[in-house]
Amino acid sequence: VLGIVSWLICPIVLSVLAMVYAQQAKREIDASAGRIGGRGRAEAALWIGATSLVVYGILLAVTLASGIDTGS
Repeated sequence: VLGIVSWLICPIVLSVLAMVYAQQAKREIDASAGRIGGRGRAEAALWIGATSLVVYGILLAVTLASGIDTGS
């Protein structure tokens, strides 16, 4: 859920949190020896969080670069 919400609200912080929690969930799922499911959902959350972070990072970089005065 954090990965999806990160596209709309506070993208940088929530994207990082989504990735951290997804990685933690994957570790717990792997350690459970099959008792806990949802590895695919954790993978999806990781990718959504990473994609959101990259997209908003690029948008932030472009926004900052467009505001720089080159003096010409």
